[in-house]
Amino acid sequence: MTMTDQGKGAGFAAGVIIGAAIGALAALILSPKTGKETREMLKEKGIELGKKVKESVGEAVEEGKKAASKAGAELKEKLEKFEKTDE
Repeated sequence: MTMTDQGKGAGFAAGVIIGAAIGALAALILSPKTGKETREMLKEKGIELGKKVKESVGEAVEEGKKAASKAGAELKEKLEKFEKTDE
């Protein structure tokens, strides 16, 4: 995984968070609801956003683990080649 791939994952997560926040704000502004209904809607949107953030963070962590594992394997392989040429 390249740095560009990692950046895309972070950008996607940020997009999900920003999109959810904008959607919640638009719904709040455009809906003719009572205060109680608005609070309930905000609560539900907050829970939904929290789940999306948790999922995005989990995916980012997994991608990071994969990248670290791959980098470690590549480093080990290069070190072994270097040691063989040194003999």
